[in-house]
Order: sequence, then structure tokens, then C-alpha cells
Amino acid sequence: KAEIQVLIWYKGKNHPEYIKPSKQMSLFNQLDYNVLFKPKKKSEVVNRFISNEYDMLIDLTRNDVYPLRKVLSLCRSTFKVGSLDTGNEPFYDFMIKYRSAKDYTLQLVHYLSLLNKNA
Repeated sequence: KAEIQVLIWYKGKNHPEYIKPSKQMSLFNQLDYNVLFKPKKKSEVVNRFISNEYDMLIDLTRNDVYPLRKVLSLCRSTFKVGSLDTGNEPFYDFMIKYRSAKDYTLQLVHYLSLLNKNA
């Protein structure tokens, strides 16, 4: 059985009203990390997320969301997937070119289904 955890970064101090946190979906912002983008000890959301071990971690954002990329780099995962960029090479095991959100998602599903068939 697959279990999915979602971590959402947002700007500002108040989380968006249209997104409701749940057991599977957590939100964090600049109050959860310091100026070096290290999670604060009191940030339950970020520390809970990075303390888990994941079979696969998928970053659905473009490469310009540094706070999220920093948190993802601290996560323990067997396989990390993210957008193709030379700056992302240290962070991800598999990278896909990000042209648009729709194209990225379609490519992600395509390549992961190919990998799943070969596993």
C-alpha cells in the first residue's frame, strides 16, 4: 500500500485559506526555518517531514523554490526526483525537464511507469 505525504511551502505568515492541512498534507513558511534555510527546532511540520524515510520523494516544483529544495535535501529517501537543472544534480537521482506543470507531470508519470515495469 502506497502512502503519500505532501509538503507545501508558501510565502507569507498565514497559510492560504484554500489549502487545509491534514494528516497527509503539511504546510510550512519562512517562520519554520532560519536565515540559512535550516529548519528551526520548534518547527514540528518540517522536522516531522524530514525525520521520515521515504522510498521515493518527488519535487513537483520548479527549481527556484529554494526553501523547499533545502528541506527536501535533508530528507532521507531511496530515490529523489526533481526538475532538470545543473544546480539540482546534488539533490536528485532522476531529473525531468520542466517546460510546464502539465508537461512535467505527464513526463513524470511516463518515466516512473517505465521504471516500475523494469523493477
